[in-house]
Amino acid sequence: MHGSHPSKTEAVFLALLEDIRRSAALTKDLTDAQLSMLNFLFPTSAALALDCVDRERLSIFTTSSDDRQAYQVRTSTQKFYTVFQALSFCDCSDFEEKVLTTRKEPTCQHILAIRLAKAMDRPFRQVMYTETQWIDFVSSAYF
Repeated sequence: MHGSHPSKTEAVFLALLEDIRRSAALTKDLTDAQLSMLNFLFPTSAALALDCVDRERLSIFTTSSDDRQAYQVRTSTQKFYTVFQALSFCDCSDFEEKVLTTRKEPTCQHILAIRLAKAMDRPFRQVMYTETQWIDFVSSAYF
């Protein structure tokens, strides 16, 4: 789910996220129709993403000025993946292979988990960094 113009899949997903946001005010659970649509749009990653959301394995990292954000998703195998949602980027191998290289998937389970958690108003573990800590965090993840 990248690029300047939303694909048909992205447009349907954005409408689904809005539906989830509206219903999240009433219930924290997804409806059967919402689950079906998620599984249709993301057959290999919907269940994995929802598992991360349900088990509250999500963290948000921000700077004290709140102008930089990154997310981290802890998987069931205790691996951590970093997501820069503003860039629609994840450092997992599925993102590189299935999203960027072969374009078989519109996004990875980690970005999907972040977007679903936000729509469902689910909690994130919050970590505040100074600018220096932020630079160290990003540097350690990618350099």
